[in-house]
Formats: sequence, structure tokens, C-alpha cells
Amino acid sequence: MLISGRLSVRHLVSHVFPFAERAEVLPKELVMLGNLLPQTYAVSAARKALLKGAALGDVAGELFTLTLQAAVLIPVGAALLAYSLSLERKRATMY
Repeated sequence: MLISGRLSVRHLVSHVFPFAERAEVLPKELVMLGNLLPQTYAVSAARKALLKGAALGDVAGELFTLTLQAAVLIPVGAALLAYSLSLERKRATMY
């Protein structure tokens, strides 16, 4: 597990994200919630690339999902930020 005095990537990934490959140990509701989070797909792609040596085509599904989520979530976040800033300017509590 140790490579020249450092922890290997396999060791770190398996301990930081222990349930990424074992979703059957989690309740169904948490699995469904996890499938909505971008981190699920980012960790899955990183795990495939780093631990299994997957090529770019092998993680295309995860990358496509991340791209779709970014295309939706970034504009929604920007719109919510603009809305909250306009509310604060109306209330004169923010300069």
C-alpha cells in the first residue's frame, strides 16, 4: 500500500469514498439522492481512470452526465445569485 513513503491512490480513494462501488449497503433513498449529485459521477470517473486505467471513452457516460449537470446547474446558480443580490440591494442591507 505504501509507495516510496506515500499512501497510494488506491488506498486513499478507497478510504475517502468507501461506498462509491458498494451502493447496495446504503438505503435506497440515499442511493437515489447520491445519483443526483455531481460528485457521484466525478468520483466514479476518477475511480475508473485511476484504479482501473480506463480510457477517456470508458468514462464518457460520467463526463456526459457531468456536462449536462453543469449546463443546468451553473445557470440556475447564477440566476439565484443575481436574484438574491437584487433582494439585498432592495433591502439596502448590502452595498
